[in-house]
Amino acid sequence: MLKGHCFGIIILIVMSSMQLICAAQEDGTYFREFVVTAYNIANEADHPCQDTDKILAKGLNNYYCLEFLADIIMQGSGVDNNNNNFIQIDWSGGKKPTTPSNTFFTYVQYITTASGNRLEDGVSIAVDPSIIPYNSWVYIENIGWRRADDTGKAITGKRIDVFMNVPRQVAMDFGVKNLDVLIPAALNGHWEGTYYYSDGRAPVKFSASMTFSANRFYGKTQEPNTFSSSNVLFLFANIDGSMTRDIIAFDKTYDGTGNVIHTINYSGMLDVSARKISGTWSIPGTSATGTFEMNLYN
Repeated sequence: MLKGHCFGIIILIVMSSMQLICAAQEDGTYFREFVVTAYNIANEADHPCQDTDKILAKGLNNYYCLEFLADIIMQGSGVDNNNNNFIQIDWSGGKKPTTPSNTFFTYVQYITTASGNRLEDGVSIAVDPSIIPYNSWVYIENIGWRRADDTGKAITGKRIDVFMNVPRQVAMDFGVKNLDVLIPAALNGHWEGTYYYSDGRAPVKFSASMTFSANRFYGKTQEPNTFSSSNVLFLFANIDGSMTRDIIAFDKTYDGTGNVIHTINYSGMLDVSARKISGTWSIPGTSATGTFEMNLYN
């Protein structure tokens, strides 16, 4: 009778797991569809005028068209045609900006985003931080890896604005696209892997439970005891790592089970389509090295 109950429980567990996997595929747990648009900052190329119509803006050493300066006042920052100088409103005097001729401006080395990161062409995107935390690296279909640096009043829910340091029409020509996006939380869950020794010793299989948040991740691993003199069956370790685009790096530190406490450095690449991480490992202060691979099984 007990065997029958166990068999029934196993069937229920398998069915539930299959339902969870199907639900994950249906709601896009790995890839989620976002509305993706593009934005720029005030760009001098958008506001041509005759040299005689330009003014020497307060705080700056170049002459600019009034429309360009007005656009900076509206957007808060801009870029000129002279060596791509970034320009912002100078708030040091405490005066509220009014007209282009009465507002103080300043040159800056870079534009600071809501996250505190630099605004970078080919890197920065604006997001709803309640959906994609600041500093997260996300993979956008047909675009590639981008970092969640900024936000905006219109950026709510599953919406992404890609920064482009280009004239406004070029950004507008990007249009509105529905694209699949990989967010860090999609990598959360159960991973199975194998690490290999450079000296030819037998490979070791391991499992890992990992949680990704912004550009960091952490977790725990379990593997059979293949090297400790203790009679424990399994060894356990803690993972602490970082993610930059598709570059993965983490330390695996054994938790003391079987008197094993050393740390191993891992570095590798994330293959988005295969949901796989592969790379190399080494033990600091020793000659021990090897390779590894691990797959997400959510």
